[in-house]
Amino acid sequence: MNSTLTNEEREAILLEEKERERENAKAMEAAYAYFLAVKYEMKNLQNRQKLQKEIFDSIVNGLTSKEKKELPEEVAKMAIAVEVAERSSKKMQEFFKVDLSAPENEELKEDLAAVDVSEDQFSNLAFCACGEDMDALVRKFDEEAKEDMVKESGQKIEFKDTRRKKIDYDKIRDQGILQAKEAISSFKKGDPKLYAKILGDAMLVACTGFAKEPSDDIAMQWSIYTEDILKHIKGKKELIKNCGLTEKHFAFAEKVTSMGKTIKGGLKAVEKLNTLKVDKNGQLENSKILKEVNEKVIKFKSATSGRESLISELYSIQQEPKIEVKQKAIGK
Repeated sequence: MNSTLTNEEREAILLEEKERERENAKAMEAAYAYFLAVKYEMKNLQNRQKLQKEIFDSIVNGLTSKEKKELPEEVAKMAIAVEVAERSSKKMQEFFKVDLSAPENEELKEDLAAVDVSEDQFSNLAFCACGEDMDALVRKFDEEAKEDMVKESGQKIEFKDTRRKKIDYDKIRDQGILQAKEAISSFKKGDPKLYAKILGDAMLVACTGFAKEPSDDIAMQWSIYTEDILKHIKGKKELIKNCGLTEKHFAFAEKVTSMGKTIKGGLKAVEKLNTLKVDKNGQLENSKILKEVNEKVIKFKSATSGRESLISELYSIQQEPKIEVKQKAIGK
C-alpha cells in the first residue's frame, strides 16, 4: 500500500486542520464571551438587588418598623385612590357638561364669554351649586369610577350602593346648572354675590369632606375639587370679597390642596424607582433622584396619615367671626 501523499493531498489536509482549528477557536471565543456575559449579568443583578435594598432603606429611613412594613401597601392603596379620584373628577365634568351649541344655551354661551368663564369652570360651578348634595354626587362618581376599573380588569365584582337608587341625580344636576346659570348672569350684570356664595359654601363642603372622609379615594376627590374652587376664585376680587370666607379658610383650603398634591408627588416619586439606572459598576447614575424620592415619600407618608388632624383645625376656623379677605392672602 502506497502511503506517500502527494503535495496537493498534504496541502488539503493542512488546510482542513487549520479550518478545524479556526472553528474550534471561534467556538471557544463564543463560549468565553457567553460566560463573561452571564457573569456580568449575574454581577449586575446582584448589584441591582443590593442597590434596590439601599434605595428602600434610604426611603424608609426615619420611619418606624411598623411604618416600614406598611409602606408598600400604603403606596399601592394610595395609587388606586388617586386613580379613582381622577376618574371621578372626569365623570363630574361629563355629568355637568352643557351643550353650548344648543339654542337654549345661546345666552349662557354669551354670558360665559363676557365674564371669561370656561366650560370646565361652569361645570365646576354647577357642581358647587348643588351644596350639600355634592357629597351624594361625589360618592356616585366614586362608585362609577370603581365599576369602570373593575370592568377594565376583567373581574366580575358588582358595587351596590342602595342609596344611589333613591337619589334623583338628574334633578340635582338640573338644579345645579340652573343655579350656576343664574349666578353667571348676575355676575355679568355686576352682581357677584350669588356666584361668590356658591363657591364659598362649596369650598367649606370640600375641605370638610377631605378632613372627615375615611375613604382615601373620596378624600382625594375632595382635594381635587378644593383645588378647582381655589383656581376659580383666585384673581377675582369681587368673588374673594363676597364668598363669605376668611383668610384662615383660604389658608386651610391651600393646605388641603397641598396635601393632595403631596400624595400624588409621593406616588410619582415611588414610580421613579423603576426608572433608576445602574452603571456597569453597580452605581446609581443619578444619585440626586434618590434624595428627591426619599424626601417626597416621607412627605407622602405624613400626608396620608395626617388628614384627621385637620378636623379640629377646621372646627376652630368655623367658630371665628368673618374678616375681610385681602387679595394677597390667596395669591393671584
